Amino acid sequence: MANRRPSMEHKGNQQRRRNRTRAVVTGFFLFIGVVAVLESPLTRVRSLTVSGNTSISEQDIIKSAQLSPGMSLWQVNGAAVQHRVTRAEPLIQSVSVHTDYMTGVVTLQVHEKHVVALYEDGGQFYELLQDGTVLGKTSSAAGFPWPIVTAAASGSVVAGQKAPNSDIPMLCEQLSRMPASFLTTVSEIQLDAFGNATLYFDNGFAARSQVQSLVKNIPTIDTAVQYFSSKGYQPGLVDVSGGPPYEYTPFHDEGSSG
Repeated sequence: MANRRPSMEHKGNQQRRRNRTRAVVTGFFLFIGVVAVLESPLTRVRSLTVSGNTSISEQDIIKSAQLSPGMSLWQVNGAAVQHRVTRAEPLIQSVSVHTDYMTGVVTLQVHEKHVVALYEDGGQFYELLQDGTVLGKTSSAAGFPWPIVTAAASGSVVAGQKAPNSDIPMLCEQLSRMPASFLTTVSEIQLDAFGNATLYFDNGFAARSQVQSLVKNIPTIDTAVQYFSSKGYQPGLVDVSGGPPYEYTPFHDEGSSG
């Protein structure tokens, strides 16, 4: 009995060594397998596609995303791609990235900003995007489908940055939500120093509203302007910035033609 116990302990030690060896060998081959999978052509980007873009070419977007066929699929980071593209392309609002690991296809779904108005400053015209960013200078306001925006207080206009008046980004956001059928009837928008916007229509009438309430007030503006126009009133200003009854002032009483 005295010799049996060491023998059992010896066998136990041998079994533990075999288990450790087996674990090391298994881990090694698993590591080799993972490396083989990561480096396999099956885990490489085989093609890149872009959808949703209208103003910017597919090649420019892919270049800004810093993606290329042959790179590892595991290197495709959606958040990093969006950051790179939106930083390089001011017209792009966001980018959704979808990676198909079975086919190696990476798809970039682009959501572009769009021009909603022209900003007039010192006789120069600048295109405004829906978030209030100045896209760039344009040679003339003639022939463009967007209203011209002027502001009471402004500063230096810099392409790629928000327009200098603090109310313009909110105005642009409101314009981006307006029905095209309404917006095409607006020729000019004047912003005052109190957060009000005066919209001048092609029919000669105008309407004043708080900037943040423009979209909400469209039905009221439409109804009021149509009412005064249908009753034979001469063009004037309808103020819907307060509650009803809404004030109407003909332009000749203000000494202004609008």
